[in-house]
Amino acid sequence: MNQLLAERRQRHRRKQRQRPYAVLAAMLTGCIVTLIGVFSNVEPLAVLFRATLSSILMGVLVAIGIGVIKTANKET
Repeated sequence: MNQLLAERRQRHRRKQRQRPYAVLAAMLTGCIVTLIGVFSNVEPLAVLFRATLSSILMGVLVAIGIGVIKTANKET
């Protein structure tokens, strides 16, 4: 029983340490693409489409990269 409680606490600590880097990267990418589109006088629909697509792709790439790093650093 005591071991289960210790494992649960350890999992909780690991979850608390995780940062949402993928979400932050996606939001930052979307903002930058939107600003570039606005300053370049591109159509609003094209800006929306490009910002959405680039945000999703950047978020997925960062999430995959973080997953690979965590897998490579996992102690065996």
